[in-house]
Amino acid sequence: MNRSSTGMFLLALLGGLTAFDAGAITESNTLPLSEEATVVALDGDTLVVGAPHAAIAGAQQVGRAFVVLREGTNWTQQAELIPNPDDRAAFDEFGSSVAISGDTAIVGARRHNSDQGAAYVFVRSGTTWSQQAQLTASDGAADHGFGAAVAISGDTAVIGAGGANASYIFTRSGSTWGSPSKLTAGTPGDGFGCAVAVSGDSALIGAPAKSANAGAAYVFKSSGGNWSGLTPTALTTSGGANAYLGYAVDLSGRYALLGAPGEASNVGAGYVFYSNGTAWSQQAKLTGAA
Repeated sequence: MNRSSTGMFLLALLGGLTAFDAGAITESNTLPLSEEATVVALDGDTLVVGAPHAAIAGAQQVGRAFVVLREGTNWTQQAELIPNPDDRAAFDEFGSSVAISGDTAIVGARRHNSDQGAAYVFVRSGTTWSQQAQLTASDGAADHGFGAAVAISGDTAVIGAGGANASYIFTRSGSTWGSPSKLTAGTPGDGFGCAVAVSGDSALIGAPAKSANAGAAYVFKSSGGNWSGLTPTALTTSGGANAYLGYAVDLSGRYALLGAPGEASNVGAGYVFYSNGTAWSQQAKLTGAA
């Protein structure tokens, strides 16, 4: 599933996973409430859970991530995803974001290396998970937050860096991830890259701070797998200032889903956009029942 569960500066706390029982894992058997699991991604019967505030051996906010497998009606832990031992440090917040597609999972660590950030690719063989790659931005700098949002579909991964107002497309050939293509839109401070999604040859990037926090999202469509030099399509609504449209995004084929949690004095709304192949248009507005 090409799902990103957190933004750069608006943390989505997905309930129901507090005091998560991790089973037989490396450091401990449970996550205390103060280190609750806050981000999730699901593909079929495989769930990836991130806990970016988890401490390890007394080091704060190193972060952890787990794979949980559904077997019938039961969920059991299959693995803990752990970066190479020499690449973990306090306040990395490994597990800031998670995504999974088939037997490949990506875990973001948005505060790694003075908040430059990093993302880690893990692959499954049988029941065993191993690290395949560490992804970083070649132009990364402090406070960019690369890895605050991640998404994957097959051999294409999108990594958001909202602090840099950028996102990066990585493609895999065999077991090798090539140099990324950099996507940008809007102006600095828009938070472009706080939420990302990918489906087939298209990527969807949220920019929730654009235009007095009214927000927007941008669709990029690759040309034969080439992600360079693209002109995006902007998706906007009439939600107004502080709607934070694009805080959360998802993409499947010709359908895009955008979250606007700040709309209507934080009541919030969701928007469905549809592409007819040449143009995108708003199809529906989703709100909670009165």
